[in-house]
Amino acid sequence: MSPPPGVPTSRPTSIGRQRTVRQRFFSGWRCGAAAASATASAVCLFNIIITIWVWKTPEHRVEGGIGTLYEGSCRKTKSADRWVHLAINTLSTILLASSNYCMQILSSPNRDELVNAHAKRYWLHIGVPSIRNLLRIGRDRSSLWLLLFLSSVPLHLL
Repeated sequence: MSPPPGVPTSRPTSIGRQRTVRQRFFSGWRCGAAAASATASAVCLFNIIITIWVWKTPEHRVEGGIGTLYEGSCRKTKSADRWVHLAINTLSTILLASSNYCMQILSSPNRDELVNAHAKRYWLHIGVPSIRNLLRIGRDRSSLWLLLFLSSVPLHLL
């Protein structure tokens, strides 16, 4: 029996109620992925704003291919250098954590992939990040995982 028009056709919860939009789209891994995406966007926007500010501020000049951000006492320069490096490391750690979370989600098999793997007598890891799963999950998720991996490694190393 199909539901009447206007009634959502989402999968019912364990007690037979229909899940709300909030439960469906803003809970569990979807909420974490949205938060990771928002975090990555905020870090990107912050980097763009700082780059434009440094480029447009008249005190910051480029002569002979060498840029000067600040001229002053060594003590002030050393202190500013520490704070700038702390900010850069904090932002890159946040970005790496967001990327890692999304990579774990992407490498996790769904129910259909588990059933197919078991039918073919393969096993998959559940609940742990696993590169082995990438061979048995969808190509779109494997491709996204690879893109995140390729962008995260240089960020972490540099």
